Amino acid sequence: KDKWTVTVLNGTQTGQSSPAANTWYNLPAFTIQAPTGQWIPSVSSNLYADKASAGPLSARATLSTTSTGESDPALTGGFSINPANSAANQITRSGSTISVQAAQSLYLNVKTLDTSIVQILVIGSGNGVMTQISLELAY
Repeated sequence: KDKWTVTVLNGTQTGQSSPAANTWYNLPAFTIQAPTGQWIPSVSSNLYADKASAGPLSARATLSTTSTGESDPALTGGFSINPANSAANQITRSGSTISVQAAQSLYLNVKTLDTSIVQILVIGSGNGVMTQISLELAY
């Protein structure tokens, strides 16, 4: 432990336009390949959401073993605010140990809890911020 870490940094800005409430969306540019072994995953990202008119506004991001959902609630973070037209927040989460028998991908997924959201973004590109996904060796 504390000797090996696999890290992916991504400065790309990407997201989901017109997301349906409570549906996870995979951001294909944001994945990490987990090698065989036991790993402690973590994610740090800047999440943004907006809507056309003020009202409930929420966004969530998770690092997951599946591209269509949440595999560990400890790796999920986000914000909820009311009323708002737009909001952003940095999320930093670390999960429990995962055991990888054969190399597998971990995915950054996003969702909203609300309707009428215009977009959810993982902020990057010219904004001076990066998304970081890391796997720390667990033994």
